[in-house]
Amino acid sequence: MKRPINPNISPNLENVDLANAFKMIFSPSSILQGSYIKKVETWFAKNFNAQYAFTFAAARQAEYAVLKASGVSKNDEVLVQAFTCSAVAEPIIALGAKPIYVDIDQQTLSMNPLDAEKKIGKKTKAVILQHTFGIPGDIEGIGKLAKEKNLLLIEDCAHIIGGDYKDKKLGTFSDAAIFSFGRDKAISSVFGGAVITNNKNLGEKIKKIQNLAPHPSTNWTYQQLFHPILTSIVLYLFSLNEILGKLSIFIFRRIGLIIKPDMAVLPQKYPNSLAFLAFSQLTRIAEFNKRRLAAFKIYKKELINLNLNLPTKDYFYLRVPILVENKDRLFSYFKKRNIYLGDWYSNIIDPKSVGSCPNTENIAKKIVNLPSYPTLSQKEVLKVVALLKDYCRG
Repeated sequence: MKRPINPNISPNLENVDLANAFKMIFSPSSILQGSYIKKVETWFAKNFNAQYAFTFAAARQAEYAVLKASGVSKNDEVLVQAFTCSAVAEPIIALGAKPIYVDIDQQTLSMNPLDAEKKIGKKTKAVILQHTFGIPGDIEGIGKLAKEKNLLLIEDCAHIIGGDYKDKKLGTFSDAAIFSFGRDKAISSVFGGAVITNNKNLGEKIKKIQNLAPHPSTNWTYQQLFHPILTSIVLYLFSLNEILGKLSIFIFRRIGLIIKPDMAVLPQKYPNSLAFLAFSQLTRIAEFNKRRLAAFKIYKKELINLNLNLPTKDYFYLRVPILVENKDRLFSYFKKRNIYLGDWYSNIIDPKSVGSCPNTENIAKKIVNLPSYPTLSQKEVLKVVALLKDYCRG
C-alpha cells in the first residue's frame, strides 16, 4: 500500500487489516457479539498475569468504569498530568469529580511526583500515571506517593502494550491499568479499550458495569469497520496529492462514512467485530514493537548529536519526541515534502492553569513527534533523518 509518512492516519494499517475489515462487514451475525471479545480479554489477562480483564468500546469508557468502581464521585479529585489528551479528563468530569492537573518531569514526559504531592488534597481519591509515548513514568515515585496517601493508582498504557520497566511489564505496577485500541495507538481496532486489575473488589464491580453496559449501535460499528478501507483510499490519494487526500476525507465525513475520533464516556460493550481486528493486531504486537524499536535506534544513531533533546533509552516508542524552538517551521518544511510529523501534545490539557505546570507549558511549545509506527520502512526512517539533518544545517 503506497502511503505518505504520517503517524496520524491509522499508522498500524496493513493489508491483513483490510482483509479482516472486509470479512467482518460480510459477517453480520458477528458484528456485535461473538468469541473475539473474550479472546482479547483472555490475551490481556494471560500476558499481564491479571485476574480480571475487561473490554469496552473506548479506553475512556474503561477509565470511567475503573473510577466509578473505585467509588470516585461528585466533588472528588483525581490527579492527571497536564501533558496528555483531553479524553483522560472526560471520565473524571462525567463522574462529577475534578481533574487536578500535575506538571511533568522533563525526561519521562510523565507526572512529576514532587508536583503531584503538592496537589494532593483531602478530596483526592486517585492518580493516573501515563506512560507517555511508551516511556515508563516514575512508577516508584508515584507508586510510593499513592501508597502513602491511600490513593487508587491507575496506569494509563494508552501508548504502549508490551513495554517493561525493570523486567516487569508496564500495566502491572498499579491497582488497575487502561489500554487503548484507538486508530493511532499501539494496536488499533479504530475504537476500543481494555482494563486489567488483580483487585477482586475492583474487578467484580467493573464486571457489573460491563454487564450492564449497552452495545453501541450496529450502524456505528459498521462505520468503524469501513474506516480501515476508507483510510487506505485516503492514504493512497494523499500519496498522489495532498489536496486529493484532504478532499477525500472531507467527502467521506460529509456523507457519514468517517466520524471524528470522539466517543461517549459512559461505558458501552466492545463489539465482537472490532475485537476481531484488535486480536489480529495483538498477535502481531511483538513484531510491531520490534519495528518501533528499530526505528528509534536509527534516530538515536543518526540524530543524537543534534540539539533535539532526543531520548536515549530504548523503548517501544509510539512516537519519538524531540524538542525544537520553531516547530511550526519544521512542520511546514516536512509537509512540503509529503511527510507529516506529530504534535502530541501541543496544547496543555488545562489552558486555565497557566503557571502551575511550567514544564508542561514549555514542552508543549516545542514538542514534535517523529514517526516510529510499524508500517514505516527503514528507507522512510532514513528519509526523515536526512531531512531533519538538512533542516538543522539550514
